[in-house]
Amino acid sequence: MPNTAQIGDILFKKGLGIGTTQSGRQFFEEPLKSRLFVIPNQFWIQADQIPSDVTPPHVSQGVIQRVNDYQLTAVVGTTNAYSGALLVDAIPFNWAATGTGYNYNLSDSAGSPISFGVGDWTVDTDAGILMFNSPAAQPSNMPPRISFYRYSGRKGISGTYISGGLNIGGGSGIASGIINNVLQLKSFVGGSGILISGNSQNNTLTLLVTGIAGGGGAGTVTNATNLSPGSGVFYQLNGSTLEFKGISGGYGVGITGDNNTLTFSATGLLSYSETGVFYPRYNPSGFITGGENIGNGISILSGRSNSNLYFYSLSGESGINLRYENNSIIIGTRTNSGTAIVFRSYNLQSGISITGIEFGFTFPSIPKVIGTLKNNSGEPIMLYHISGISNTGFGINFSDTIISNNYSFEYLATTGDGRLGIDCIGSFSGGGGSSQTVDEDQIYLRTRYFV
Repeated sequence: MPNTAQIGDILFKKGLGIGTTQSGRQFFEEPLKSRLFVIPNQFWIQADQIPSDVTPPHVSQGVIQRVNDYQLTAVVGTTNAYSGALLVDAIPFNWAATGTGYNYNLSDSAGSPISFGVGDWTVDTDAGILMFNSPAAQPSNMPPRISFYRYSGRKGISGTYISGGLNIGGGSGIASGIINNVLQLKSFVGGSGILISGNSQNNTLTLLVTGIAGGGGAGTVTNATNLSPGSGVFYQLNGSTLEFKGISGGYGVGITGDNNTLTFSATGLLSYSETGVFYPRYNPSGFITGGENIGNGISILSGRSNSNLYFYSLSGESGINLRYENNSIIIGTRTNSGTAIVFRSYNLQSGISITGIEFGFTFPSIPKVIGTLKNNSGEPIMLYHISGISNTGFGINFSDTIISNNYSFEYLATTGDGRLGIDCIGSFSGGGGSSQTVDEDQIYLRTRYFV
């Protein structure tokens, strides 16, 4: 503990509003203030909310903040006094009437504990100073660290009393005035069809509408009206219940809602207009204003009129059949004798070395199949073997793995007996012409075919 002379020095300087950082220093040599009087920023407005005691685990709660291992810094010109901004407003260690939860925990900079009484250290919570009053007994490894609770609630005195009242809304005000610092409020009285009740236990007012009924009478709702010339939402009054029509979104309109709001949103149409006519929007940055036939064959796009695109229809002449299948138009040929022919292009996926292809319909008998592997990007064309031909499809084995998505396989399948000519390596059976035999009787096509 500080000796009598040190205590006297501390109290003398405290009385002058000066903090003590070194015994024997003149008060005017001390660098930090420590006032006895309470200024607004020292007034703890919520001090009544500080717990009477705390127990481990030591954590922040309510209006108190837990500060752990707070590193103090040496006060300039001293070797035994240390300070820190967070130490201001530290809750006194003896705040609890009987407990010890608010005790300070002091350690040196290496984390070794420093017991109370070692070096006669004291804490000035107004100035945020920790001082060893017996410098010779001060431990090594300074400056120290300290763990403590500090007050973190509201401070000051402004706003702690009522000086006036103001009605800020546009309705009838409820603030009447101030009498002796007491705010006077108007009372609520329920008019016709309104019942007001209060609950002093949870400090609430409850407003009930009591006058809505379908039977008529003063102050009651007997009907509802749709005011605008559009399609009305009010349907009827059923007893004491107003019934309204539901709202559903039509094409291109989405409706979402919560407890209070309905939100309408466009889901893909609208907005581009010519002479008052709206056209569909195909992406966020533009609108469909026309079309273009980009291939070298016969055009299928005729033109646009207002919001409609017009396309030429497809018709099959003699020997050509058209049909729909899985969102596709299937173009095939059929002779008078019943010979079926299918010509298609099949896009191949990267990474495969074997695949199966379906014709899209069922041949009346097992067809002959010829085809060619194509790549318009200049990538290498590998050998392949057609096998497993059935009424509905066939398989292809490639001599190497397909290396990209730029490959396609164009094939012709037919049940006819006409001559099929093809450039190939291997053995081919199915019509006139020469053939060359290779191992395992495999057919490897690598160029093009003709019929």
